Amino acid sequence: MLIIYQTSTPKTRPQQTAAVYFPVNVGDQWIYQNFEKNFKWFIKVVGAKTINEKRYFVFERSFEKSTYRDTSYYRVEDSRVLIHHFYVLVDFDRVPQHSWDSYGVIKGTVLNSGSMVSAPAGAFANLYEVKFEIQGSASGSEWLCKYAPGVGLVEYQTTGGTSRLIEASVKGKIFSNAQEMTSFSNEMN
Repeated sequence: MLIIYQTSTPKTRPQQTAAVYFPVNVGDQWIYQNFEKNFKWFIKVVGAKTINEKRYFVFERSFEKSTYRDTSYYRVEDSRVLIHHFYVLVDFDRVPQHSWDSYGVIKGTVLNSGSMVSAPAGAFANLYEVKFEIQGSASGSEWLCKYAPGVGLVEYQTTGGTSRLIEASVKGKIFSNAQEMTSFSNEMN
């Protein structure tokens, strides 16, 4: 009988975890569908910008059948993803149940690592699950993000429903279900 134990602490977790779970290159894009409210939304890395002598990637988010767009600036640094110059969006070096102050009054907490999710773009393993909540506010002001290695965000849960990845192009690799991709192409034409 072979018994294998695996332990993980911040000191033994490999560095550069953020680059694995939050891969980013100009031109990368992700398409999600919110299944409860039946709409799609899109994220595309549209460029890079130097801010305070550091390189940030410019992410543009848009929504199906809407003219609304927003832009955010992200930087991957060792185990962390920084947003808008200095806020820590995600610290991938944290172990489950450890928290940090994220963006403004938002607190991030690692819930789990190593789980799986099935999305239209594929089945993803070794997820890193992070819960975000607005500190001091009523219930319903929290959301859950699930990140997969080599892909990034694959599931996003809020009180408004669950969005799952339906298609992505990350560092030249395509993640999609051919049937879903055909369906999506037909909708956009």
